[in-house]
Amino acid sequence: MLNKLKFAAGLAVAVTAFGLIIGLSLKPRLAVETIEVPALTSNDQHNSEVLSSSQELPFGPDTNPIPEVGPNAELDRNRIHLNGANNSLEDLALLDSLEFDDVRDVEIDFDRALLATAGGVLEFYTDDSSFAIYSYPQELHNYDSYAVLSVDDNILVGTAAGVYLIDALGIVQPIWSEISDTITVLENVEGCIYVGTRNLGLFEVNGNIVTHLLAGKSVIAVAEDEYALWCATAEDGLLYNEGDGWHKRQLLSDTEAFDTVTALESAFGKLWVGTPKGLFVYNGDNWQRVDTTEYLFDEGVTALAAGRSYMYIGTKHEGVFAYYNGWLSPLDWSDNLPVRSLDVYDGKYLVGLDKGGAILNSRKGAVDILPLIRQNQGILSILQ
Repeated sequence: MLNKLKFAAGLAVAVTAFGLIIGLSLKPRLAVETIEVPALTSNDQHNSEVLSSSQELPFGPDTNPIPEVGPNAELDRNRIHLNGANNSLEDLALLDSLEFDDVRDVEIDFDRALLATAGGVLEFYTDDSSFAIYSYPQELHNYDSYAVLSVDDNILVGTAAGVYLIDALGIVQPIWSEISDTITVLENVEGCIYVGTRNLGLFEVNGNIVTHLLAGKSVIAVAEDEYALWCATAEDGLLYNEGDGWHKRQLLSDTEAFDTVTALESAFGKLWVGTPKGLFVYNGDNWQRVDTTEYLFDEGVTALAAGRSYMYIGTKHEGVFAYYNGWLSPLDWSDNLPVRSLDVYDGKYLVGLDKGGAILNSRKGAVDILPLIRQNQGILSILQ
């Protein structure tokens, strides 16, 4: 830990305002409206379809036969020491008036959970319930947050007025001023950061280059596989780009299936598309539909998260389902949860609820994060 703290402090001194996130490896991409910014250190085959069926899951609800595993690592908690339980009474009074139950996006890595909310960002550690709050008092002036992404020891926050960076020392600063819109998506794909916006479309940040990939659209989700870059938009549904421009994706059997797409994920050599009509899975040749006939009791898919071997499906009214090789099962602890956002890591499940806070489930059981923070800090009114 001491070495990590020394490294983080040295990094903060050695680099300037925006040189903190990652050493991104460059890879070719469409060059459209390219903007130089400070570096951050730290079709025919798509038209074929075969709809196939899934089968009933052989394992029971609330189980994970192949546990999500990952390397053990200790994250730098300097932010917690600076911001966690040490918020001033003035800060707490202001935070008391903000809305934290509206959780728009979540991410979990190692033992840290991140929540993007209408009141700012919460950073919560699962082992000891220590936490940090990032809102107006911590210089996150545009605290209305819609997306959050962890990159090494730094945090990217997508707000109603652009992207902010929270570095390893808890310092908050705006970045990428060219992307001055409400941020709807932050996605890290092999070192490239995709930034989706409400009005300006889709951007890619690769090293020190910002590229405007898709203009004038409201972006809902982004994914990239070996076939194409995929983008779900509010106006045109599911779009894809194989290097020759953007095209609308449709199914021959249901031309409206992808008019509304709620979630995208690329994992296990497949593209996963969440819609109000169920889940669609594309293997490069054929499409498979998973809906109520396949034991997905709620077709309203709202979120997707890939585990080590399983795809996890968040639904509008019926909680989270686990999907593996054609087998499907509900996770019992999530029954009737209205899932808005979802992430999984190392046997932990983090669910953001629509106007209902966030549930963290692990091998120790399920907990509601916001009441836990209030209880552990002895502050009854904060975050209500």
